[in-house]
Amino acid sequence: GACNEGRNTSRNQNTRLSLGYEKKARHPDPTDNQVESPTKCAWRTTKHGIHYWETYTPVVNWFSICLLLSQALANNWYTKQVDFVLAYPQADPECEMYMKLPRGIEVPGMNNDTHALKLLKNLYGGRAAGRIWVQYLTTGLSNIGYKQSKVDECVWYKGDIIFTFYVDDGIIWCPREEGIAEFMKDIQDSKKTKQAFDIEDRGDISDYLGINLSRKESGQVLLSQPGLTDQIINEVLGATKYKARPTPAPSTKILHRDLDGTAFKGDFDYRSVVGKLNFLEKGSRPDLSYAVHQCARFSSNPKESHAEAIRHIAKYLMATR
Repeated sequence: GACNEGRNTSRNQNTRLSLGYEKKARHPDPTDNQVESPTKCAWRTTKHGIHYWETYTPVVNWFSICLLLSQALANNWYTKQVDFVLAYPQADPECEMYMKLPRGIEVPGMNNDTHALKLLKNLYGGRAAGRIWVQYLTTGLSNIGYKQSKVDECVWYKGDIIFTFYVDDGIIWCPREEGIAEFMKDIQDSKKTKQAFDIEDRGDISDYLGINLSRKESGQVLLSQPGLTDQIINEVLGATKYKARPTPAPSTKILHRDLDGTAFKGDFDYRSVVGKLNFLEKGSRPDLSYAVHQCARFSSNPKESHAEAIRHIAKYLMATR
């Protein structure tokens, strides 16, 4: 258990609130239905210098993934996608911490006025929980002989085996099929890693961080985000039928602040849509880069002219989805 040791505690002693919940794995693609059900601590009750010190958590750069993907295609490398099951609780907390009894949990002889639960594992919800997990994972990788890239903190290598990870989603890259098996054997060997990893084999790369990767007969790989694309179209255009556009933005018009222009009607969340478009163009649609950048410049005070530029992009997505 992540927390199973009852301790007497006074009401004014520092404890962390908790709540039980069912959490959908945070993948940007709304069609992803992976579900996890951990216990989560309420981070609002934690204090800097007492419950945590640093919070920075690195994730692999998408450019690194694209670079390795191109190398894998050009050189016929083998790949395997892995998932660390309930990653955060695999690590221990970095300091002694306690939490109140979760709502709905009753323990004979215990209540929040007199007892607290000691955390034995790094639960979701802590401000430093992500950093603690990454430290735990990278320590294990270092113990089995892997070295960290000087360019990307989440790219590790040993000989011709490369491992990249984004929180709990990892990819193994190697020109030898035996290298993939070697990594899986080593990472699950607690004597070598000096850690205990619960890892799931998800096969060859087909979907990563909400981005679909499909191989064509020519050997090319098509990157697409159909779920996110449809979500943007529906959020911006709704059920109304519009004529599709052949380009993401008019070639003769440059957006400006338009201080005297009509205020944005607010029929969609401008900032939210810009964020989704930014993720889309970075992941699989570089053709949107210029148009999205232009719209992003006016997120603090969008006018109707800026919203119309967003609608133009959505209409282009209709034609090119």
